[in-house]
Amino acid sequence: CRAWDSDQVDVISLCRQIETLPGLDDRILQRRTAQVRRLLQSTVVAVANGSVARRFQGMTIWWPDARSWRRERARYRGTAFATQTRWARFLAAYCAKAPTAPALVNRNAPFGLCWTGTIGGTRLALGYDNDTALAIALRSSDGGRRWRQSSRDSWSYALYAAAAATPRRWIACGGDAYDLKSLILVSTDAGRTWRRRPVASARYLFDVEMVDARRGWIAGSSGTLLHTSTGGREARERTTATHDSTVGTAGERASRPAWRKVRTGTRAWLYDVEFLDARTGWVVGTLPPDGSGVILHTTSAGTDPDGDGPQTAWRRTPSPADGGLFGLAVRPSGRVWAVGGDPAGGGSAIVHAADGIDWQTQHAGTDRCLYSVCFIDDRYGWAVGAGGTIVHTSDGGSSWTRQSSPAGFDLYHVEFTDERHGTAVGDAAVMLLTDDGGATWRTRRIVRR
Repeated sequence: CRAWDSDQVDVISLCRQIETLPGLDDRILQRRTAQVRRLLQSTVVAVANGSVARRFQGMTIWWPDARSWRRERARYRGTAFATQTRWARFLAAYCAKAPTAPALVNRNAPFGLCWTGTIGGTRLALGYDNDTALAIALRSSDGGRRWRQSSRDSWSYALYAAAAATPRRWIACGGDAYDLKSLILVSTDAGRTWRRRPVASARYLFDVEMVDARRGWIAGSSGTLLHTSTGGREARERTTATHDSTVGTAGERASRPAWRKVRTGTRAWLYDVEFLDARTGWVVGTLPPDGSGVILHTTSAGTDPDGDGPQTAWRRTPSPADGGLFGLAVRPSGRVWAVGGDPAGGGSAIVHAADGIDWQTQHAGTDRCLYSVCFIDDRYGWAVGAGGTIVHTSDGGSSWTRQSSPAGFDLYHVEFTDERHGTAVGDAAVMLLTDDGGATWRTRRIVRR
């Protein structure tokens, strides 16, 4: 086992490099670096053997399927490496229903976007490459067998989500883990090429939702909610009921941005935004430092119904979830599901609102944190999460059962096109596919050509 800072830097190897760096005459730095390396080496061995790392005050690591998890990370780009420092995290995957269809289309216009699909058709995979510390945007036109990179090598970001304003105009979002910078990309050729768009935000951007060809929303950290009324040609930062920022600058009166300065009390990280129609939407997230779940709801298109006074469009509704919330699913009937849990300590959460307002808990069928959920109708749904967890319901969530998963790594995104065909991606260069409703899942490696 090896140790790294977060999921990006191999700290032990970095320490060795500092200790042996030619020309370095800082003996104190070298001595301290050696102490850190020895501490990490002893700590990692202890954790790998199943014991508690006392130096980290009781931190433990979940090790089921650890060998498979490490092997999948090491094989990214189709090559087996001696170490696991080269790997990729795919945070979203989108595909079309037919080989000739666009990769992102409306599911039930005007209800939702990002319709992901079956084995055939064009695919888009988004994520982060640990080898190069760059964002990944890969596109496939042969059902995921071959992938071509459409992102630029200068984007030191992670890409978290994408949505389609039109069949050819796509929008993707992400953030820079080092400098806390936002990233918004726009493609006008169905994902073949991308252009970066300026945005007045220094936050992680986790999800994007296009209500129609012009109006869209992006949710992010510290209560960030971005809105565009021009199909992604511009994005203005708007404050929500969880952030105390100001919207607009002097000289923008002619554009009449809908958001104004509001009073807020918290700084929740907002992970998913979904709209039922042009006026009704939800946002879910996690409130630091306790990690409790946050649910925001609007019935006025995210704007003040009266057009003046304090911003009251996004109202926080009580969450019964035990832990944070990371994923949303909204049906045309108005039923809404949200999933989450505690990523660090374990524990899952599924909450449901039949009317979109009054939330009730559902038994998740697992004790692992869940990150994404999808429903194809009011009965059939799937959720994925930590450790390759996949759960399924056929009764609207009254009962959830765990499905067998070939993945030992975290899964961050799942979508189904019908009762049989689904796709899931996560913390490895592997896409999970099913054509029997999740009774069996097979893997397809995402390899760049």
